[in-house]
Amino acid sequence: MPHFRSVLAAILISVAAPAVASADRLVTPPVSPPTFLTTGSELVAFNGYVYFAANDGVVGNELWRTDGTAAGTTLVADLRSDSPLASSNPRQFTVVGNRMFLVATTAVSSYAVFTIDGTGTPQATSVTGGVAGSQSTGGSMVGSVNGLGLLNHYDGQTNKLYGLGASGSVFTPIYAGADTAGTDVATVGGFAYYAQTNAGIGNSAYEPFRTNGVTTAVVKDIVPGVNGSQPGDFHATSNRAYFVADDGAHGRELWVTDGTSDGTQIVHEHHPLSTATSFGTPDQWAVNGDVLYYLPNDPTTGQEVWRTQGTDATTRVVKDITPGVGGQGVKIFPFKDGFGMLRGSDIWVSDGTEAGTTLLATVDGDGYGPMYPQTIGSRFYFRGGYSPFGSPLWRSDGTAAGTFALTAGPFDGNASATPDIGPPVPLGDKIIFTARYKHPAGDPVPTDARRIYVVDTAQADETRAATVAPSISGSPTVNSKLTGDKGSWTLEPNKYVYAWLRNGTVIPNATSTEHTVGPADAGAQLTFRVTASGIGGPNEVSATSAPVSIGGSQGGQSSTPNTPSTSSTPSTPAKPVTPALVVSKKAKLSGTARVGKTVKLTLPKLKQTKVKLTFSWYANGKVIKKQTKSSLKLTKRLKGKRITVKITLKKTGYKTLTITLGPTAKVKSA
Repeated sequence: MPHFRSVLAAILISVAAPAVASADRLVTPPVSPPTFLTTGSELVAFNGYVYFAANDGVVGNELWRTDGTAAGTTLVADLRSDSPLASSNPRQFTVVGNRMFLVATTAVSSYAVFTIDGTGTPQATSVTGGVAGSQSTGGSMVGSVNGLGLLNHYDGQTNKLYGLGASGSVFTPIYAGADTAGTDVATVGGFAYYAQTNAGIGNSAYEPFRTNGVTTAVVKDIVPGVNGSQPGDFHATSNRAYFVADDGAHGRELWVTDGTSDGTQIVHEHHPLSTATSFGTPDQWAVNGDVLYYLPNDPTTGQEVWRTQGTDATTRVVKDITPGVGGQGVKIFPFKDGFGMLRGSDIWVSDGTEAGTTLLATVDGDGYGPMYPQTIGSRFYFRGGYSPFGSPLWRSDGTAAGTFALTAGPFDGNASATPDIGPPVPLGDKIIFTARYKHPAGDPVPTDARRIYVVDTAQADETRAATVAPSISGSPTVNSKLTGDKGSWTLEPNKYVYAWLRNGTVIPNATSTEHTVGPADAGAQLTFRVTASGIGGPNEVSATSAPVSIGGSQGGQSSTPNTPSTSSTPSTPAKPVTPALVVSKKAKLSGTARVGKTVKLTLPKLKQTKVKLTFSWYANGKVIKKQTKSSLKLTKRLKGKRITVKITLKKTGYKTLTITLGPTAKVKSA
């Protein structure tokens, strides 16, 4: 295998490289061998660099960093000490003040926590009271409080919280008791809130606790005794901590606390009596100021976004987008005064009100759906499908016109692209992401190899537009042939679609650059319209030529000279509105995620009839071949994977609707 690191300066990004025509501005690396065989999905900005895990084909999957330049992209350290070719798999990057914490595998069945300060050199840590064995220095980074990095560590008897501040290398216990601490932590008002067994009653008697790093106490003993309220899903707004708990009377519901026992109470009962409410995955919670947005499985609305400010009176569904009790894959994130949402293949924004919840765009399904949302100032970025360019990086300013596929990295303008964009991360004026490398012919390196790419947000957008307007040439007489010229455009290469218009109305089937003037054109004005599309903003723009007047009979002369328009301002014609399919009852995915069992769909009901439904099943985002029915039997090869299903609904004259359900829990053994 070639030694990529020896030619690192030649193969990494250079901000001096020519900018590719794109919104913001993409800075691409020069054509050269690929940089990494794989890159991780955790990219974290710290102290002027983005840190990430990557495999360069030499030292395995290790810790790297980049500042967006070739010289500033280096291997930080080979943290796997027992073998030069083994991988340490750095993970759990946690920035606390002037330090970054991470967990890495140091040897077989052994792992440790490392810190990095301004020097950029990883330093191994230890844990007070650690026991011999694989967990003597390891654990899980779970958050921070008052400058302390918080570690959940097994001390040989229980899992406890440990803290390490701005200096030193030894984690010390935060709580001296024998109780067991959970790994879910939310910090607000100088306190970290988490679950812990209550006063040594029993290893299952979890209640909400809080600590400021010095003092630790139970917030409220919701269910006294050996059972506990089993709190989890901790989230913090600007003034409160929220969690999910079961008080034995209302089932599992959302709770709120201000840190006092009297100020700890149930927020809203979605299901009556003791029926439990299920809540979303970590990417289905969002905080914006003092408002918490979340996705409960409500019996009336199904899986829709709700909002609360800590009281039952302030808790309500934002918008019941799909009436009924079904649901589909949703990711939400804070944006401006509300939130953004990736819902199935749709991109939404909301100010927290029903009227202010708006559909911006629909991306192509790429097997995974839109993902990796990242809010940066007044815009957000995400990965989404855009046929035929694969899964490029998208950008949105919260408007439909300002939501478009921004760049596919090395595949801009390539109709057979598979860029597989990674998570975008801001670093000053730059946005850094990874993507598959566009290999030259004969390149022996695996096709999944990746490289780092940079978007420079300090540069002005270059948008798609006609710099020289389309024009018409030829004799404007019946039975003569006219030729349309597309003009000149920015953001080449573009895809072009042509249309001829008679008195402003599209002529059916006139879609080439040539048009033979017919009797119906006599006395009319003809124009030639060009629609350009591709990566960059906006993704589709039209421009129209100056009109040409056709003589009243064969051989007649035009009453207006055939002078091409010199205007560089494109016009965008109104598009016909395609009606949407209306779901009256949501689809539902049910069944046990276990080998040998079958998961099946309850099909959606629609207001339209004769709608064609097709089904695609996915395991961890990859399509399961030859499975096109409304149910799926779980085989041994699906063990450990999460199952998702996509329903595609089509009817002539209506917009195609895609509904995504899942993912399920990991498929367990039979």
